[in-house]
Amino acid sequence: MLNLSNQSVDIDCPKCKSKIKVTIKQVTDHVTVKCRCGQSINLVDKNIKNTINDINKTLDNLLKGFGK
Repeated sequence: MLNLSNQSVDIDCPKCKSKIKVTIKQVTDHVTVKCRCGQSINLVDKNIKNTINDINKTLDNLLKGFGK
């Protein structure tokens, strides 16, 4: 099964607009990351856990449809 927690996404620093690569797990864990400019960024998404669960259920159903 695909583990979405290990997938990464790019976010923009609100201060300097640099791209910062973070994992979905970091977002679900609501961690704080630091940009190279020193800006602290709190990763918060209230809906991400539900979204990941929905995606995982959809992928499981898709795999079942292929007989796996």
